[in-house]
Amino acid sequence: MSDYQVGTYKNLTATANVLPTDGVFLGFFCSTTSTGTIQFFDSATTTTTVPITGVITPSAGTWYSIPVTVTAGVYAVIANTINVTVVTTGG
Repeated sequence: MSDYQVGTYKNLTATANVLPTDGVFLGFFCSTTSTGTIQFFDSATTTTTVPITGVITPSAGTWYSIPVTVTAGVYAVIANTINVTVVTTGG
């Protein structure tokens, strides 16, 4: 794995596919939340069979570093009200 300092961002307020290919998941920034949760999966589609994390209840104004290599992609499942920016690098 290379030492990535920057990546591509995607802002989310609902469940979405973030990265549809292999690459590196650098982490996410939570800008606002109201009892929102998020969980990430190693998936190029909408499958939830390979979790990257458990369910996270993030705090607003916080960066969560998750520097891991993914083999399929990154799929984010969001519940309730949340606004996050996810940062990845494509494979």
